[in-house]
Amino acid sequence: IETDNESMQGLGLLDIETVLHPEKTLRKQEGTHIRSGLTIFGYEIHHGITDARFNPVLRFNDGQTCGSQSMNGSIWGAYLHGIFDDDWFRRWFIDDLREKKNLPKKAQVLAPYDLEKSLDELADVVRSCFDMNKMYRLLNL
Repeated sequence: IETDNESMQGLGLLDIETVLHPEKTLRKQEGTHIRSGLTIFGYEIHHGITDARFNPVLRFNDGQTCGSQSMNGSIWGAYLHGIFDDDWFRRWFIDDLREKKNLPKKAQVLAPYDLEKSLDELADVVRSCFDMNKMYRLLNL
């Protein structure tokens, strides 16, 4: 899309091949993360079709699968943006990593995802560090 290259080698971490297409896929999706069985939500965004017939990561409610993972499940990828916004999926993902390191699972949401609250806190920090009136004058606001 931003290159004239006909073909490009990827990282080689997954056994997949992607062919770029001029049409962009952008749609809200809901489905299941296959390994955890948890419901997932997000936006499917991509400009290509990936041949990933083996070890899919997600199954959407329309029956289509998405993503690919290594045979041991330690590396995976999918076209779904926002999957980690869900508190319980994020908890499962972190607990899965903890288990692989022989650490106990937490099994509870410790940090709920609240983007608005986080942005408000960031804005408060920025305001406390800057002379906002001077900033507005410099920006002619």
